[in-house]
Parts: sequence; C-alpha cells; structure tokens
Amino acid sequence: MLPVLLLVAVWLPGVNQGAFRVDTGLYSAIGLHAWREGPLWPLMAGDAAYFNKPPLALWVHGFFLWVFGAELWVARLPSLLIAIACAEVTRRVASEVCGRRVGLVAACILALTLEFFRYTKAVSLDLWLTLFLMMGAWCVVRALRAPRAGKGTSVFALIVMSGIPIGLGLLVKPIVALLALLIFGAWVVMTGRWKRGAMGLVVAAIVALAVASLWYVPMYLRFGGAFVEHHFAKQAIERATGESFGADPWWYYFGLIGETYWPWMAAVGATIVMLVRSGGLSPFQGEGRGGNGLDSGGGARGLALPPATGYQPFGLRRQDRVGAVMALVWCAVWLVALSVFAGKSGRYAEPVYPMLAWLGAIAVVRVKPRWLVIVRRAAVRWLGPVMIVGAMVVAGFGVRIHAPATAHWAELYEFVRGHAAEEIWAGEGMLPTCANVYLHTGRWPRTVADGESRPAAGALRLYRDEVVPDGSSVGEEVWRSGPMFVVRVGGGR
Repeated sequence: MLPVLLLVAVWLPGVNQGAFRVDTGLYSAIGLHAWREGPLWPLMAGDAAYFNKPPLALWVHGFFLWVFGAELWVARLPSLLIAIACAEVTRRVASEVCGRRVGLVAACILALTLEFFRYTKAVSLDLWLTLFLMMGAWCVVRALRAPRAGKGTSVFALIVMSGIPIGLGLLVKPIVALLALLIFGAWVVMTGRWKRGAMGLVVAAIVALAVASLWYVPMYLRFGGAFVEHHFAKQAIERATGESFGADPWWYYFGLIGETYWPWMAAVGATIVMLVRSGGLSPFQGEGRGGNGLDSGGGARGLALPPATGYQPFGLRRQDRVGAVMALVWCAVWLVALSVFAGKSGRYAEPVYPMLAWLGAIAVVRVKPRWLVIVRRAAVRWLGPVMIVGAMVVAGFGVRIHAPATAHWAELYEFVRGHAAEEIWAGEGMLPTCANVYLHTGRWPRTVADGESRPAAGALRLYRDEVVPDGSSVGEEVWRSGPMFVVRVGGGR
C-alpha cells in the first residue's frame, strides 16, 4: 500500500484548486458531453465531430464528471487511479526480474517522481498510455522468465496477450503504443527466446491492431478521408514534423530529466556504474539453464540465482543486471524516439519514468551503507502515513497549490449565461475556450467551419486576441475582458 499512500498524499493538496486549463478542460468537456448530451460515438465537440484523439480515456473521465459533477477533483480522480495502477504494474514488472524489494522501491520512486505525479492533477492521456505500455511489458517479462520446460505455450501465449494492452494504448493515443513492440522484440532477442517470441510478437501486433480497429474502422467508414487527414496527418504527422505546434531542440527530454529527476537521478547513475563495472550485457550470456538470465530453472518460482557462494560483483545479482539492461533499452528507445519527434512536451516522457524508477530502485536496494539501510527501513514503515498526515494538514489549511483562473473567465461565463436566448459562435481555433464555456455554463458555442455553417447577421461570435478573425470587418464589439471579446456579427458574417 505504500505507493498508493504516497500518490494519494501528493494528490490531495490543492486537488480542487486551479482551473480547467488546456487539455484538461478540453478532454473533460468532450467526455462529459458524450455522456450528458450524447452520442458516445463519435465524440462530439459541441456540434462538430471530434477527430483528434481516440475515445477510451475521454469516456472514463467524462463518466466520472457525469456522475459526480463537473468539478476539478472529479476530472483528476481517474488520473490518480491510473497512476496508482501504473505504480502497481511497475512493482510487478520489477519484482518479476529483481525481486520484491526492488519492485516495491521502484513503485515508490515512481510515485514520488515530480514529472509523473504532477499529471495526476490533469486529464493526461500519457498516464493512460504509460499504464497500458507497462501492462504489455508485464506480460512479456512473465513470458521471458517462464521455464524452458513449458516454453511452447506459456511464452507464446503471454507475449500474444501483450497485444491487448498495446491495443488499448492505441485507443488512447494514435500510433505511439506500437513502439513498445519493438522494445519487446529487443528483449526477446537478448534473452534467447527469439523463435517463440518473434512469432508471439507478430500475433501480438495483429491483436493490438484488431483492438484498435474497434474505433478506427467505424470512424473511417463514417467520415472517410476527413477523419484520416485530421487524425493522422494533422495530429500525428504534422506534430512529428513540427508543423502543427513548432519544434523544440532534440535534447529537450534529456534536459527535462536532468533538471527534475532528483534525487532519483543519483540512484539511476549508481545502477549504471555498477552495471558497467559488473559486466554490462553479460547477464544474458552463458549463465543459467537457458543462458538468458531469466529462466526460472525447471519450473521453480522465481529467477535462477547464482550459487550462494558465487561472486556478485559490486552488489548486483545477475537478475539485477538483467533488469537494468532491459530498463535501459526501454529508456533509450523511448528517449531517442521522442527526441526525433519534433513536437515535444514534458507529458510525452511519461512512459520513461517507470523504467527509470526500476533502474533507481536497483541501486537503492543493493547498495548497502548502513545509513541507507536505516533510511530505507524507516521510509517503508513511516513515509506513507507521515505524508498522508502532512497532505491532510496542507489541504485543511487551504494552502494555495494551483493558481486560480484569471478574472476574465468568470466574466465570460456570466456573459454567456446572460445571453441564453442568443446563438453564440466560435471558430475552430477556439476549441479549448468553448470547452471551458460548456463545463461552466452547459452551453457549447457553435462551431464556425469554412464552407459549412456560418453565423447569421446579428449572432454573437467569441474571439481571443491571438485568434485572427476571418475577415477585416467582424462586427460590433459588445463585450471584452482580458484577451477575449465578443462581437455581434454584421451583415453577411
């Protein structure tokens, strides 16, 4: 329960503070709209079909908002549950290879990783993606440690099962979950299970695509090229090339981790140093029944350990070295892929943190100066309750954690409520603003789309200063607050 307590403790303070900002407001509104007004399929942004993202996570967040009300803590609650599940799967993956202590510490490190737990205060599709990727990794790790005596069915079936969570990942964000199959392939080759493993991964890819097709095929059949162009070309390809949202330097994620991943970066560095000094890739070569470092040895539960009198260089067991290499391969592939991808955001790095936590946990458990042992034991016993009490105190005193919404938002909602009898329109670039209006007033401004529906003369249209109006004469300005203003459309507009 320790990782659960830690995540709840960092989630509680300011849980209902702040505002529905950017993606959190947009995804919350679209999910709530699906349950309140319908339909569940396809997702709708007001009167326009929503093509940007698959629906799985939005359905869940929307259901919570529909049942419990459009409050920030409600929108954030599923993210907390997903983070808890992610910590649990991380614990299980690390425990399969390196033992229970490393698994527990890995889950705790993940729970206390700033760039991980901060997204429990948002509607984060990347948290969902990370959970499904780690579930796939758990299936593959269990397959690779299966005894050689049962390699036929167990290895193949478990690897095939990894396709189910990978497919669910494709129902959260497009394409990127498939990258995990390449990493699983590298694990399969390194551990010598490549014959059954390769066949299993091919079938797993088919299973993943079949799961994803439950949404993609109906969307294509109904919307055709418009869906493909928007969902793949604009949301995937243009992001990858930097055409949609600009491009950051290739080293962005290395800088982010180097800046925020403390004190765990020291533990990761210690594990890498010990790995290099103890033989690097050697745990996959020439040891144990199958020579892969993961065999359980004739069906016994647990990994094959070196002899009790054997030499364990620098405190690392063979399983620790196997786990460290697997985690390093995962981190390296993800960081290279993210660095090549032009559009960058801190949340995209979420899948890296469970494996970094695994790396750090190996050093925390295996390096044994007396002071560290004392700290570790005390943390396991007392850190969770102490942090929960501290979080309740902070929450009880109302300490400001998140900045409140600026005043112009409340004024906008009041204006919309005061003009309930009039149509209000907004352009496609105003989607997040329209989502916030819906969450607070129950009205979603109608969408202005080129060549389609247009506001008639006398209707109201909402703008932001940074959104360029579609014409030199937009009408008479009737309301303004901060960067937002409303005009009454003139003749022909």
